[in-house]
Amino acid sequence: MKIALHRLALLFAVTFLASCGGGDSHQKITADLLSNMEKVLAAVEGVTDKASADKAAEKIAALSGSFEDIKARVDKIGDPDEKTEAMLKEKFEQPIQDISMKMTAAIMKIAQENPEAMPALQSAMEKIGDLGGLGGG
Repeated sequence: MKIALHRLALLFAVTFLASCGGGDSHQKITADLLSNMEKVLAAVEGVTDKASADKAAEKIAALSGSFEDIKARVDKIGDPDEKTEAMLKEKFEQPIQDISMKMTAAIMKIAQENPEAMPALQSAMEKIGDLGGLGGG
């Protein structure tokens, strides 16, 4: 689970920093991604037992539509130019890495302290991870 979660966060960071775009703007899409990642993190950090994991899984699953919307926006507007890509990296790389690290720590804590909570979370996270083609641009 730790590897899958880390891979998911890395996928988001790399995909969106490299492939965001828009009539919409690259910056807006990446900011929306960051906001969604923060919501997932908040749900995961609230897990204390199986019941709270089930509630967190519902919140995460509900966010999958928003991640799908982000993917569609990315696909629509294509890759940023070099200047925009550099700006996105400068502005968003560290916050995305921070969320990724916090997410990994939260998942590890749940796995150690409440392993019975992991299946629900893993299932919800996989729904978001299934968007692995994000940014296909």
